[in-house]
Amino acid sequence: IQALEDLTLPQVMAFRSRFLKRVNVESLLLGNFVCEEAQAMADSLSAQLKCEPLLPSQFPETRVVNLLEGVHHQLDIRGYNDANLNSAIQSYWQIGPYTPGTSLDAATDLFTHILREPCFDQLRTKEQLGYIVFSGAMRHSGVLGMRVIVQSSNSQPDHLQDRVTQFLRSFRATLVDLTEERFNQFVSGLISNKLEKDKKLTQEAMRHWNEIEQHRYMFHKVDLEVAALRVLSKEDVLRFYDTHVMDANCLKRLTIAIWTGEFSANSQSDSQLTRFTDIRMFRRSASLYPCFV
Repeated sequence: IQALEDLTLPQVMAFRSRFLKRVNVESLLLGNFVCEEAQAMADSLSAQLKCEPLLPSQFPETRVVNLLEGVHHQLDIRGYNDANLNSAIQSYWQIGPYTPGTSLDAATDLFTHILREPCFDQLRTKEQLGYIVFSGAMRHSGVLGMRVIVQSSNSQPDHLQDRVTQFLRSFRATLVDLTEERFNQFVSGLISNKLEKDKKLTQEAMRHWNEIEQHRYMFHKVDLEVAALRVLSKEDVLRFYDTHVMDANCLKRLTIAIWTGEFSANSQSDSQLTRFTDIRMFRRSASLYPCFV
């Protein structure tokens, strides 16, 4: 707000002349075009912009914090709206660099696919921790992970986190007890989901644009993912669970906790938990992955 108050009209006019001097243009045209028509439209757009390409040093870099192994970090945030009685957590397990079609990527996908319904049933239906319970894989700026989100109007973040941890600890028995037939049903179901045809042109466009936005350009990614799932075994999923979800030495976990009341740094039920409140200081002191996108 302060920056806006100090802004002057001459500054805006000067910025306008520099705004499109150098830009990087990437286009996606989807529909009834032949290649030549699409290329002509893209060339026409670039010509009308009358801009020069970005210099290599001007391309923005997105780098993700490389979480420490064996440490569970927790960012504690006080809710901004006192009238909102909801607390929430997002617990994130960082797996490593994301490469589509690898066994690690497939194991993450399949584990979270198996986890989704029991997680909702236990935390939402049975324990009634909150209205929102979600779990799933997460791919952000070239880094693979998984997450569990719980929002609650009756429990504070420490309790939510404890229940998530306890549920995951007990989940190994569910994996072990999977019959070969049931395991194959999970694999087939996930493959069917991935091979489902786009119902709208906008769905296809968003799928392609995501590859462009992430600078992967792997438009055949689904084929690689399906091929990796077909050779995945139950032992691979158990190994993933033991190593990346529960192993105290390999664990790379970050929880974001939003509180409706004051939090206490002494209310720790997790011996690996390291709390902080300043995200900027945390990022400045952490090591970063290289830029993958």
